[in-house]
Amino acid sequence: MLEEAMKFEELIGVLHVIDKGDKMKPLNKAIQQEYENLVQKINEYNTGGELIIKLKFVIPKDTKNEIEIVPEVTSKEPKRSKRNRLYRDGRAAGIFIDNPDQLHIVDVRKINSDGEKKKINSKI
Repeated sequence: MLEEAMKFEELIGVLHVIDKGDKMKPLNKAIQQEYENLVQKINEYNTGGELIIKLKFVIPKDTKNEIEIVPEVTSKEPKRSKRNRLYRDGRAAGIFIDNPDQLHIVDVRKINSDGEKKKINSKI
């Protein structure tokens, strides 16, 4: 009588993968570790990323019944933005730290040509 085939949850507990630190560990633990690192980066940079789990199934040519499974766990971590978001407005002819369309709500600081910050009138 045949044994029951493995379920996916059992399979990832049995397979091992080499992580980023060249250490062999169970696939399910490697997935959890990569997931935690990715979520930390997503929270830190406030942008999205990807968790990539690859299972490559290979049937060796010299056998009919065997199958090799090569797991790989990686992530595409979000990158910190190198851009500085500033606002521009043709009516006031300048670059602003805050949105010039909301000048009537709060006082904003204007960056003049010398790079100095100064308060400007909050009325449009």
